[in-house]
Amino acid sequence: MEFSALSPVTAGSAKNSWSNGFSLNEFEVYPASGEVKTAQAVQSLEPKVMQVLLHLVNSAGEVLSAEQLFSLVWPRSVYSPVSVRRAVNQLRKVFADDSKTIFKTYPKRGYALHARLSPLAPGPAAETADNTHVLQSTAAATATGRSTFYSEATLHSTLSSRPRMRFPGTRIGYLLILLLAFCAALLLLNSTPAPTWQVTSLQPLTATAEQETFSRFTPDNSAVVYLSHPDKTSGASELWLTSTDRLQQRLLYKTDFRIDFFSWLPSAPADSQQRLLLAARTDDNLQFFSLTLSADYQLLAYQDHLGIPNGRINSPFYSDGIWVFYLANEHNTQKLYRANLNSGQIDLLLSASQQFSPYRIAPSPAPSAITLLGFDDQQRSQLKQLIVSSGEISDIATLDANWYFIDYQPSFAGYLLSDGKSLFTLDAQQKLHKLPFENYAFLHYPTLAANGKALSYTHATASGNIYLQPLNTQAPIALTSGTAHSWRGSFSHDNRQLAYVSNKYGHSQIFVLNIATGKEQLVYDNAQQHLALSQPLWSADNTKLAFARNQRLVIVDLSTAQTEHFDQIIGLPTQWLDNNDELLIRQSAKPINRWYRFSLDRPEQQAVIASELAQVIHNDTRYVITETQLQTASGTVLFATADTQYIARHFAKTNGLYLMLASPATAEAEVWLYTYTTGQAEKITTMTLPSTEISDINQQQLLYSTFATEKDIHTLTLKRLMTQ
Repeated sequence: MEFSALSPVTAGSAKNSWSNGFSLNEFEVYPASGEVKTAQAVQSLEPKVMQVLLHLVNSAGEVLSAEQLFSLVWPRSVYSPVSVRRAVNQLRKVFADDSKTIFKTYPKRGYALHARLSPLAPGPAAETADNTHVLQSTAAATATGRSTFYSEATLHSTLSSRPRMRFPGTRIGYLLILLLAFCAALLLLNSTPAPTWQVTSLQPLTATAEQETFSRFTPDNSAVVYLSHPDKTSGASELWLTSTDRLQQRLLYKTDFRIDFFSWLPSAPADSQQRLLLAARTDDNLQFFSLTLSADYQLLAYQDHLGIPNGRINSPFYSDGIWVFYLANEHNTQKLYRANLNSGQIDLLLSASQQFSPYRIAPSPAPSAITLLGFDDQQRSQLKQLIVSSGEISDIATLDANWYFIDYQPSFAGYLLSDGKSLFTLDAQQKLHKLPFENYAFLHYPTLAANGKALSYTHATASGNIYLQPLNTQAPIALTSGTAHSWRGSFSHDNRQLAYVSNKYGHSQIFVLNIATGKEQLVYDNAQQHLALSQPLWSADNTKLAFARNQRLVIVDLSTAQTEHFDQIIGLPTQWLDNNDELLIRQSAKPINRWYRFSLDRPEQQAVIASELAQVIHNDTRYVITETQLQTASGTVLFATADTQYIARHFAKTNGLYLMLASPATAEAEVWLYTYTTGQAEKITTMTLPSTEISDINQQQLLYSTFATEKDIHTLTLKRLMTQ
């Protein structure tokens, strides 16, 4: 059976045929694994992109509107044409459709697929074997209390092959069915709360190649002001205004310096002018300045307020008109300051401690108070309230191990929160409510309109792949390919496999790739969709991977297909120790990092040292890496850089320590290997290192990953349906 653009396929006639895989022109497509294969390469499609492809295949030759595709693939989301356009663009890249003849656009009508299609023959024997493996793995996991890993498609195949429940073909059977349905309906009515919020009118405010990074509604709710960084290589910034109806847009202000955040200053009720306070990086200083705008938001005046030497902020600030409150990162410690806009006086209000380290601030419902959002000693996000006059701190709520964005408007009657994927409200009773909004990109800096009826946010998508770079002059080799983001790669100790993090299926997961064959396996599916997965580390026998999800330790045993979560172990694993059953853990405590040894046989931590310096352990001997030296624990210098060099990265291996020496004056770097057995360091090579993240290295090659983002501003309309 073969189909082309001249013989369209309906969803009913071909849906089952495509589930086992199909050919599209010269490509082979496997929906269960998300793979698209040719004789030369294997690429992966994100789950939503694969769904778009399948709907186009099921209606080959027919035009499907963007609205139809969105309702089929994102059924519980507010319509956004950007999601459909992005999916079609990714399909064109994967299927080399530069001419746009395979995935054809029909202006103002939609999209249609024009290609040679034929289903691939299923492999019954292989499917049976796979199902048996899953059932055995599940039984083993039940017996041991551990979880297994396997693909979602295999699980679906296994469950669907089980015998179905049959009811007797009599009146009693039908009555039983009706009774069960009635009970289920009662349970649904009693257990499912009515939705609290309605989210509608998702619209992109910007859709450009420039990076729009931060936004705020105007005080009258009529427009959105946002930051744009047109040149990724320079610090130039632009401040734009776009009306909420998208009919007006204009440039408000432009500077050669990097503006990170801005906030509206309070104004008197009778004052028709508005003032906008901005924070910019000028050389090594943090500069606060304000713009005075007319009633129709025309620039009237500029005023400098204060400069802070060596200052830098990495989260939004706010001001009461006299004081500006901001978080600054100093020597890897977050500190909360207030600065007087008139006198320049600066007061330290709070410094991070092991018990609480703030990372976001917001206004508070209480007068003369600040809302703090930070991590406690268990790396859980906590909301606290700080009374500025007394310094008194009280708890508001404890959330979970995710990090959050936060905003507050009095008219909203609660806090707006986001974990980077979803939106939440925290009401006055400290109850967290998830808004009915699905998002398949990163959601940064959500902010409320003053009337509480709309919000804007930065919609960010990331992409990048992992490359193998030989230490000689050979060209790099791509180990992953696709439009998703793959990063944090690690070589196995035999250099045959690559473990890495990727969001190719919509959220961060961990994969293992056989470098020689190109075959890969999903080994950690991250079912709870935690955003932060650390770099996976191989044990010396290549049977286990250690990493952290939101600062909680996870071990995957590749030989038994079992996963263990050690949620009581907080920190990032930095090294497998010599016996394959012990790890070195770095806990980012304040004011200084803490290092621990953790044994899998005895699930407990043993303190090593509290130090900001990197630590490595080999055969119970501890080594310390400073900016320019490798030392023993007692301070004996084992290796020192030249005067103009510094140790940019280090990688602990079973035989020694790889050190990357860089210099501010040149793009070239040196790679050295300190061998434990000889106590000597040898230079491996001098080379120009990639400017992106280098994640691993061995005697012959290194791993690096590329990274690119697209950022735009989106808006949503909010409507409260019931009182919380």
